[in-house]
Order: sequence, then C-alpha cells, then structure tokens
Amino acid sequence: MVTRREIELKLNVGSANVDKLVAAPVLTGVSSRKQAQTSTYFDTPEQALRTVGLSLRIRTIGKRRIQTVKAESVSAVGMFARPEWEMSITRNRPVIDDGDGNPLHSLIGAHDLRRLEPIFRIVVTRQTFDIRQDGTRIELVIDQGEIVANCQTAPVCEVELELKEGSPASVFALARTLDAVAPLQLSALSKSQSGYRMFDVNGGLPIRWTPLLLSGETTTSEGFEAIALACIRQFRLNQLILTQTKCAEALHQARVALRRLRSTLLIFEALVIDYRCKHLLAELRWVTRELDRARNMDVLLVRVTEANAQVPLQIARAHAYATVSAALVSSRLRTLMLDLVEWITIGSWRTERSNHLVDHKLGTFAVVALDACRRDVQRRGRHWKRLDDKGRHRLRIQAKKLRYAVDFFGMLFPNKKAALRHQPFLEALRALQTHLGDMNDRVVGAALLTELGLPGVTVGNTGKGTLRKSSSILKDARADYDTLIHLKPFWR
Repeated sequence: MVTRREIELKLNVGSANVDKLVAAPVLTGVSSRKQAQTSTYFDTPEQALRTVGLSLRIRTIGKRRIQTVKAESVSAVGMFARPEWEMSITRNRPVIDDGDGNPLHSLIGAHDLRRLEPIFRIVVTRQTFDIRQDGTRIELVIDQGEIVANCQTAPVCEVELELKEGSPASVFALARTLDAVAPLQLSALSKSQSGYRMFDVNGGLPIRWTPLLLSGETTTSEGFEAIALACIRQFRLNQLILTQTKCAEALHQARVALRRLRSTLLIFEALVIDYRCKHLLAELRWVTRELDRARNMDVLLVRVTEANAQVPLQIARAHAYATVSAALVSSRLRTLMLDLVEWITIGSWRTERSNHLVDHKLGTFAVVALDACRRDVQRRGRHWKRLDDKGRHRLRIQAKKLRYAVDFFGMLFPNKKAALRHQPFLEALRALQTHLGDMNDRVVGAALLTELGLPGVTVGNTGKGTLRKSSSILKDARADYDTLIHLKPFWR
C-alpha cells in the first residue's frame, strides 16, 4: 500500500458552465482524456468509519479497482490536504490487511470491519488535463455525474486542481484564471462528505459551529489554520442554503461564520498580521455589511407586530435579500474566498523567519489570547454609567470576540478545576451577550423604522415574553457584566 499526502484545490462549477471552462484560453492546445469512474463507499450500518473521520472507497476504472482510505477533515474547505492509503485490488470488496499501514485496525474493531457494506456510489465522467507551464505541472480534473445514496441522487459537477510540480501559489493563480471564464466556488465538502450528508435527516438545515478537536500540543499555526478554515466552511455551507432558500437562519449563521472568522484573524493577530491580513479583514467587513441589513430586517419583522408595518417591512426585506443575493454570486466574494484559503494555507506569515509564534504550542497561546479578550471586555465596560448606545455596541463586539475565543480554545483546558469554572463563565458571557444584543436590536430597529417612515411603531421582544423596558434590560446587562468580570478565568 502507498501512503501519501494529497494536496488539491476543490471547486464547484455550474454544469451549464463546463463547456466554457473547457474552452478557456489557458486550456487551448492542452490534450485531455475522458474516462468513466464509479466509486463505491463502504461503512457499517451505523457509519463507524464516518464517526472516526475516515472514508473507504473502491474506485472502478475499466477493469482496474483501486481501494483508498482517507482521513477526512471536518474543517477542510477548498484546499484538501488529507492523508490517504491506496492500493490496487482485484475484487469488489474491501481488502483489509493487518500489515498495510492504514489506520482502520487501530480505530475500528474487528467486528465492525467484518460488517462493512456499500452505502453509496459516486458515478462520474472524469475529464483530465495535464497543464505544464514554466516548470509547473498541475492536473486539472472536471468530474460530472451523480451521487447515488439512500434511494436518492444528487448531481456532481466539480473541478479539482492538484499540484504535481512547482509552487502551490500557481494552483490559486490558475483557479483565478479559470474563474474569469466560468464562475468557480470553493467546495465546502469532499465527495464522500456530500454522499454521507444524504443520510442526514437535518442535512438541509442551516449549519451551526461545530467544536474542533484541538490539542494543547497542536502548534499555533496549525490551530489557526484549522479554526479559520472551519469558519470559511461554515460560511460556504450556509451560503449554499441561503442562495437556494432565502432562509433567515442560514443568513444568520453565514454572518456568524464571517464574524467568527474576523475575530479569528484578530485573536491570532500577533501570529498572522501582515499586509494581506489587513486587506482580508477589510473585505470580510464588506461582505458582512452586505448581509447586515437583511439580518436586521429579519429581526425587525419578528419584533414588530403592528399590522400596518408588515407590508413595508416585507418590501424592505425583499430589497435587502436582493443585495445579499448579488453579493453571494459576485466575483468579489469568490476572489475573497480564494484569497483567504491561499493566505491561510501558504501565506507569508507561515514562512517569516521572525515569526516565532508559528511553532509555539496552541495551549500556551490560548492562555494569552483569552486573557487579552477578557481585558478588552473589562476595559470597555469599566465606566458603565457613561456608556451610550455606541459604547454598549463596542462592549458587545468585545464580548462576542471573547465568546468565540472560549469556543475555539475551551477544550484545551480539560482539568477538573477548568471544568468547574468553564460553565459558569460561559453562562455569564452568554447572558451579557443576550442583553446587549437585545438593546442593540432595539436601537437598530428604531433607526430602520424611522428610515422606512414608521417612527411610531414599537420594537418589542422576540415573542418570548412581555415587552420589557430598556432600563430593565440594561440593569440585567450590568449584573451580567459584574458577574463575568468577578468570575475566575477557567483557563488559569
């Protein structure tokens, strides 16, 4: 069995644009070959392999059969770098050999290995181009076909760019060249992940943040990459849902993913700050603003019950979502996603000789980062009585940043003392966010109503209770802040 590390950029393309892609000037004169492939994925009925982050497939190409085991990454997006174990076989059933080096034996019991069965198939026609230019060799693959699983089918139309020789930057340069011909979106799921999602009852629902299994021994650069790519993945998955359904919760989760990503860049600022980071932060602020008004309209529609306000609010929401739709399919956003993945995975911050934090332990970095986020919250709320709406909004932003840092790093402190302190700290932080968020929604909502010519309409609660006075909410927020600041940090 051959073990290697596969690095490729995976992109989605609309089936209607494949002919444009094939006719791209960069492919003029480049020979290609087509072949039919069927990949059959195996697992136990309970999906034991998926549970431990592995996929097992047998790919049939003519008379050849190739068995591959891959380690899947839940945080991967676009740039997939996954250990894999590959071997040629002669039958349609998996060959499990104790000495083949793959991790199946160490992660899956012998009983489960005997129960492996086909669970879905991916049938595609693969067109392959071998692009050679200036010492660089890139294999471009276009797969068109379908996933067949659980009595369902789903289309596949995917582009893969795999670097064979040369600089990784050339892969991104080629992706941008092709995107100018036919729009390409970063793929948020591998083919196997797409197949497995067809079994999920909640597969079409908005995607929330999934905690990452990070270790304190992980390097700071590895931790940053995993967190940042997971944020992009959450955004891309919700973007797909949002473009199809205009779902308010998908919009909310897409915004949350963007805000998490912006916070990630700021939390890891000492590690990654460079001229590219500043540009990317500015672009992330742009796309977040494009989504903000639609989200504010969704909140307002829930909080306003007056019948005479519903029609103008619905019209305003439709206009806001039109802006969102334009942003989501824009070349500016596609470029931003490519720029982000390129910078995160191969950016100059990783190779700067003066960047001593690259190989530091994530656990050590997390303590410093959490301390800094907590100090920022404490500083913003220190003179509580002087805070106006803008001041409370700034405090709310810092509280969110602290919350995201807790989400990112919380699992790095598993000892008993940290476990006892973690939940009270998180509950106080959530309560502060809730009350400050309530106040911010009222301020923003009132401004929107005035803008829409509805200044007399009342912005109420979200339907979970009676209308509360702002003074009462502020009193609760102050109590939450005092509680949070007096709690001992769980990370120390």
